[in-house]
Amino acid sequence: MFWNYVFIKKERRLGVIDDLVVKMEVDSPSIVKERLPQQFVYYDITFSPVFRHGIVTKYLGNWKGLRLEMNSDFLLIKNSWHKFYHGNNYGDYTHDEIIKTIQIFVQRFGKEFLDAKIIRMTIGCNLMVDSNEFFPYCLMLGPDFFGDMKGGRKHHCYGKYIKKTNTRFKIYNKQFEVWEHDRQMIGPTLRVEQEMLMSYVHKRKHTPIHVYRPADLLGTSWITQILFELILLVERVLFSTAIGVTVNDDFKDYQIKRLMGNPVDRKFVKQKASESTYKIWNKRFNQLMEESGKLELQDSLSKLVEKKMNDLMEPSKITSSNKV
Repeated sequence: MFWNYVFIKKERRLGVIDDLVVKMEVDSPSIVKERLPQQFVYYDITFSPVFRHGIVTKYLGNWKGLRLEMNSDFLLIKNSWHKFYHGNNYGDYTHDEIIKTIQIFVQRFGKEFLDAKIIRMTIGCNLMVDSNEFFPYCLMLGPDFFGDMKGGRKHHCYGKYIKKTNTRFKIYNKQFEVWEHDRQMIGPTLRVEQEMLMSYVHKRKHTPIHVYRPADLLGTSWITQILFELILLVERVLFSTAIGVTVNDDFKDYQIKRLMGNPVDRKFVKQKASESTYKIWNKRFNQLMEESGKLELQDSLSKLVEKKMNDLMEPSKITSSNKV
């Protein structure tokens, strides 16, 4: 399995992190402390007041697509590091480039940035496949049903998502998103990603991700933990594998196709039918799947993600630098 590999620097490596929310303690200017309704410049970035019911609640700034929020004695730095560095987030973002991004932040905010707190982090990978072969058939992640991601003028469904209290999992058409947001055309691309509240992740016992501050990203041990997270998530996705009925089907095959191809209905059959009936139906459904030539989507996606993740790792020595 992939976790037996060791991370190695490569010339082209697709990044596995994207959006981050970083909270940094700062000595706010007097304008912020006094909640004055005026702009100011801090870290060479212009901040403007945000009002609610006529009262200043915070101050917002923008730096190359990053959203900065200053409130009281802290600064929140939000959005995609990948897009900040490259101007897009659909290409490669290497570990060396993550280090260079942190260097840019240190130059702007000082070395205190290294010890800032990472509140949220989005991990993921881009797969160069036709997204329509996968996301429309996503049904469940564990016990949770997927919802539709919609975009564009016609509210086109371009992906699926599951939002929970501490995480958000998405699988969607990256090609569509890039066109809608940036009016740039890229090749067919399926994006798989997970947004995580890091305080929740740190409390988990069995699948830890030891990323607490930007300084932790200078090393490489966290990458294996991220890859493990992604593969475990994909392995839990349940797809609708319904097979179309034909006029030649007898009534039993019709029932099997309708009920055994959907994970929810399959579970119902397993609970209500006898054990022998379920085994017979399951065997026949597998035969029908083979005859139809329909892909086993879950297995196919798992292999695609695992291959992509393994492409990031090779059995060799670590060569990347961690100096800032």
